[in-house]
Amino acid sequence: MKRLLVVIMLISVPALLFLNIWQGYRFWETERYIARMQDEQQQWFEENKLMIVNIAVASSPARISELARDLGLKKIDQQDIVRVRIPGRGNND
Repeated sequence: MKRLLVVIMLISVPALLFLNIWQGYRFWETERYIARMQDEQQQWFEENKLMIVNIAVASSPARISELARDLGLKKIDQQDIVRVRIPGRGNND
């Protein structure tokens, strides 16, 4: 009986040591993965902020006016607008 107990302890100590090392490795890999994901998230966040700024700049009234001038467009008067109403199309007939 003592011999069996010694054999079990001789087998279990290295096995537990191996499991501890393996668990530490898995934890380390998970930390690295999380760090990569956080870096990627930060990069996406910065790109998103830049895109929002670009949209704001591109849609500013000053920029639209400048583009209209460059294209030779001009504002029309309200009386020059022709409205066409189609019955049954939700035009508040």
